[in-house]
Amino acid sequence: MLYEVQDPGAYVVPDVVCDWRHVTMAEEAASYFDAKNRACKRVCIKGAKASQVPSAYKVCCIAIDKKLFSLQFPLLIVGHDAAKKARKTAEALKCRTEQMFNVMGTGPYPEWHVEILGDNHFFPIEQSQCTTGPLEVVLKIGAKHDMRSLGLLLMEVGSSAVSMAPGTAGSIGGGRPRPTPVMRMQSFLLEKSKGPKPRVEVDGIELLDDPTNITFAGTTRRNRNYTSPIKRVIATKSSTTDHEGASGYHGSSTSRSGVLINPVLPASSASRKCSTLLTWCTGRSGDKGDVANIGIICRDPRDYGHLLRCVTADRVKAYFGNVCGIVSRFEVPGIAAVNFLLEDANGGGGLSSLRSDPLAKTYAQRLLRMKTESPPTSKL
Repeated sequence: MLYEVQDPGAYVVPDVVCDWRHVTMAEEAASYFDAKNRACKRVCIKGAKASQVPSAYKVCCIAIDKKLFSLQFPLLIVGHDAAKKARKTAEALKCRTEQMFNVMGTGPYPEWHVEILGDNHFFPIEQSQCTTGPLEVVLKIGAKHDMRSLGLLLMEVGSSAVSMAPGTAGSIGGGRPRPTPVMRMQSFLLEKSKGPKPRVEVDGIELLDDPTNITFAGTTRRNRNYTSPIKRVIATKSSTTDHEGASGYHGSSTSRSGVLINPVLPASSASRKCSTLLTWCTGRSGDKGDVANIGIICRDPRDYGHLLRCVTADRVKAYFGNVCGIVSRFEVPGIAAVNFLLEDANGGGGLSSLRSDPLAKTYAQRLLRMKTESPPTSKL
């Protein structure tokens, strides 16, 4: 339910604006038998709300850059100091090719991105705590430039296995990588009055003069006017919280119904032990273009107040460091969850990103490694 929904209190779909914040899910005690006579359980889901038809279309646009191309390739490097060799290889490739570009007059790379997979690339805190480096890594390089310049880079990459660091096995992945045009995606809301007028026809007969002029009545879809989303808690620029420090709660939010969704929280216990977020929460993440969406759910609903106090927008911002821009948090009390939005987190997002995770699938797994105070229900 939290998968890539952005604001759970204002999820826009073509016919309604959904409010998932007070949805509850409970497994029913009674079983039923399916067609193969297997005992199955039902889950009762209730509490979803919605306002009437939104006044805007959800639009997704893709633009192709006619001059800029991207190239990505992985190199396998094995042996002692594998990560150090990978970094030196990346530096050498960039330096050598940019010297050629200066002669050609094409200038440096507009964008150059290096990842060393296998050396805790996604977990820099644990990387700094590791005393022995890995014996095998994959050096992944992504670059953007014009087609001719990327062709020169490919030539240099091809010789890396025989002329650079010992243990370089060359490109992996089956086949020679190719430069591809840079495509950028942008999603936004467009007021229906400013967009094209839709028409519905069947066999040349127009059935509906104005499909946008539809309203719903009755008890299932109430004609409630859509109001602005709930106030969200945003990480402050002046935050001094470090990666592993537990900050206090930084604000409160009230739902549109007037229900306080940030309760009064108990003070932390100095004697309580620490654990990773994974031990008492679960999570999943995804993207909305260049925005990462992280849903975190308490395994035990009684720990919800502890989650609100420990895992703030400020702390998530500090935990991911310079990887992202503004961080916002939305509360979903119905399932004892929070939803985080991390802006500027995917290197441009989707089709234009040079990262290994352009769709933000790893963010929740990374956040679940964050150390927190053990919740009150924990036996640790």
